[in-house]
Amino acid sequence: MNSKLRFEAFGDDSGVELHVFFENADFKGVSAAWFSRDQILAFVKDVSRFPLSLESPPLLVGGYWDDLGRHIDQEHVRLFVTPFGAQGGVELGIILAVPHEDSRRGLKCSLAVTVKSEYAQLSSLGAGLNNFVLNANGVFELVFPPE
Repeated sequence: MNSKLRFEAFGDDSGVELHVFFENADFKGVSAAWFSRDQILAFVKDVSRFPLSLESPPLLVGGYWDDLGRHIDQEHVRLFVTPFGAQGGVELGIILAVPHEDSRRGLKCSLAVTVKSEYAQLSSLGAGLNNFVLNANGVFELVFPPE
């Protein structure tokens, strides 16, 4: 069975709430986080680069921020992309976590996966996320390995 990564976005003028779903034959994970449009656009710009930066790979992270809004105390969604191999392969890392009802108790559960991909699929990822910034709402899905 292929792995599927699905995104649903719900936004307004202040940003986009991104719901992320991952599933394959062995397990499933889902989480959500709020992102500013600037955060998403920076990630889109980074995943659109060829070659990807080894020093500063594309990264999108959302979750609960500290009281001062300086750093994330609890990560709920983390997407990152790294190059691998000598033939231009890429890996997409996905970490999804669900907070406990009482946020002081930490995370209820989490999922961490890495899937092999290619630059063309990163272009689809960037286009889908960019569409969320422009339209605030929408759905798109990526399938691994690419079809």
